[in-house]
Amino acid sequence: MDLTDEQLVGDYLAGNEAALDRLIGRYLSPVYSFVLRFLAEADLAAEITQETFVKAWSNLARFDQTRKFKTWIFQIAKNTAYDYLKKKKPLLFSRLTKISDEEGDELDFESSLADPLPLADELADRRISRENLLAAIEKLGPEYRSVMFLRLNEQLEFSEIATVLDRPVNTVKSQYRRAVTRLREMFGPGD
Repeated sequence: MDLTDEQLVGDYLAGNEAALDRLIGRYLSPVYSFVLRFLAEADLAAEITQETFVKAWSNLARFDQTRKFKTWIFQIAKNTAYDYLKKKKPLLFSRLTKISDEEGDELDFESSLADPLPLADELADRRISRENLLAAIEKLGPEYRSVMFLRLNEQLEFSEIATVLDRPVNTVKSQYRRAVTRLREMFGPGD
């Protein structure tokens, strides 16, 4: 029987060192892939991934076990990558600009749009290979790549992605819709 993340965290906190090794083994590759999407440099991504796990290990005793470990570890990875970008490089992207209505409430035009059909089903119907999809995703902006990676590879819910990326849920949904639209444009009309 494979233990859940929560069971492994509990076991580690109870003194079972092997439980931490299993958690690291479970998330090392996904976290590295996620960080690589941000930084686009393998050696640097490996360094940031290692730093992510050191931070997770040193803060595991304070981890709120009512939360999902998966969301927490990806949030640490995102923050560590952002910290590096802030120190070493100019920020390569900006947050979406919000507009306000007459009462001063913020509006998000994109969140009012209907969701497109599911991308995965559409791509399967059109027999687009995973390699072609991943190559196309790499051509998207960093904010879209991170949302697509967490949604498609890690199957996180939009609310979990919002937590990981520290963005409003509607912004995450909008970025996902924009990414899907751009991917559809890249692959051309369906059959």
